[in-house]
Amino acid sequence: MIAPLAACLLVLSPAAGGEAEPGAAAAIAATVDRHLEQAWAAEGVAPAEPATDAAWFRRVHLDLTGRIPTASAVRDFLRAHPDGADAAAKRAVVEGLLNGPGYVTHFTAVWRDALVPELTRDQQAAFQRPGFEAWLRNALLENRPYDEFARELLTAELAAADEMAVFPGQVDRSAGPQAFYTARETKPEELAAATTRAFLGTRLECAECHDHPFDHWKQEEFWRFAAFFGGLERATDRGGRLGELRERTDATVLQIPPEVTLKSGVTEVPATYLDGSAPVLIPGQSPRSALADRLVSPENDLFAQVAVNRLWGLLFGRGIVDPVDDFGELNPPSHPELLEELAEQFVASGYDLKTLLAGLTLSDAYGLSSKHESDPPGDLFARYPVKPLSAAALYDSLERATGRFTPFDPADGGNPFVRQEDARAEFLNTFRDDAERAADRRTSILQALSLMNGGLIAESVDLRSSRTFAAALSAPYLDRDGRLDALFLATLSRLPTAAEREDLNAYVHAADDEAEALADVFWTLLNSSEFSTNH
Repeated sequence: MIAPLAACLLVLSPAAGGEAEPGAAAAIAATVDRHLEQAWAAEGVAPAEPATDAAWFRRVHLDLTGRIPTASAVRDFLRAHPDGADAAAKRAVVEGLLNGPGYVTHFTAVWRDALVPELTRDQQAAFQRPGFEAWLRNALLENRPYDEFARELLTAELAAADEMAVFPGQVDRSAGPQAFYTARETKPEELAAATTRAFLGTRLECAECHDHPFDHWKQEEFWRFAAFFGGLERATDRGGRLGELRERTDATVLQIPPEVTLKSGVTEVPATYLDGSAPVLIPGQSPRSALADRLVSPENDLFAQVAVNRLWGLLFGRGIVDPVDDFGELNPPSHPELLEELAEQFVASGYDLKTLLAGLTLSDAYGLSSKHESDPPGDLFARYPVKPLSAAALYDSLERATGRFTPFDPADGGNPFVRQEDARAEFLNTFRDDAERAADRRTSILQALSLMNGGLIAESVDLRSSRTFAAALSAPYLDRDGRLDALFLATLSRLPTAAEREDLNAYVHAADDEAEALADVFWTLLNSSEFSTNH
């Protein structure tokens, strides 16, 4: 049995824009550990040992902020807890991360990709990305309750969309949550599929053209649900240019597209919930509003379970229901009682995302080592999974590790921020991987060569462009051991082991040029699997 870390947790302090319910984070952590310990005992599986403080510190930074911690933050944390970090110390770290800018930036990308993945995959939809991300950032800064967050998206005031200039002379009329609709060209079938995936964990689109091949959903049920979005339309001028997005609130019947043939032979269907019941609308009420009321209701257990499962999958490498958006009779949860209880606690907390994340990351199960004598099934969560970094996390971690900085040169009219974004976009394109599970990401030969030989790594070991390497090499107060420590802390977020220190000291000592030898060490650390994974 693992030490009851959760029992020692204190309540999170109030977060910006909302308060964590007293004791809620500790209760969530205790729930996780209680259920998983019972599962391990039933299967006769011993969990892995707890991760080292350095490994946990790096892990929680990657999961909550999308990048590794700074070398100074790691050093300070380890020095402050020479005998090991206790529950209060770890709680303070998590609280600081959740209330910092890194959390907002990282989870803006997390929710963007979960809700409107088209914004990073489709060039036309990309123009709507700034407005949608701005709306997400505000929601996260305020720690807006998840049910309110979802309701605002589903009931966005389409005709009153804020105008947002993307480039001088251009106006984006899809700023904010409206991008959820315009990125799908307001097509009812695409909006129905996106809504059920995001908030019900159901791949309803499989029933668009025929009855679902593996689940109980019928084709007509799909189109009846799509009818909730049947009143959306884009105005056009005489030149055919798209204008204002608006909604007819009296449109509760969807005309089936002519290329679709329903078995019943009908050509139009009324808006109907997935349980077969019909909405009761007051005059002037948007059908989307009635749908939002039903979806986010506390009586809809699935809404909270899908949210909990999505964040669990992000942290633990796979969902309790896996994949996270494939709830169904043929894909039951690996720990149904755990998922149910966590969802109840999430609802009781007021749908507080920070409290949920705090509870999960402060559980003993999350703090297990990724090393295990055997290889227990992944759905037992008896060890922490080795998760290859996403393209964004890898790039941002490389920049942090190397201290990369693009100087501004007014002579060539360059903009350092544009150049950095261009470099980042190219990197993300090279390393893009749309694997459903974080633990299933793979690196191609092209990607590996890009990392080993690309400009970012080359610049990192160049005194003229790498602040990290320059500082480690030139600091007069650092001896060789100190320089090795600095490079390890900057890249792997830990100190070298005794064996590593001995081998690397011998390598550097034998070299003709100490600076070149240290550059080799730095290059090796940056290209190691330990750097490119969360473990």
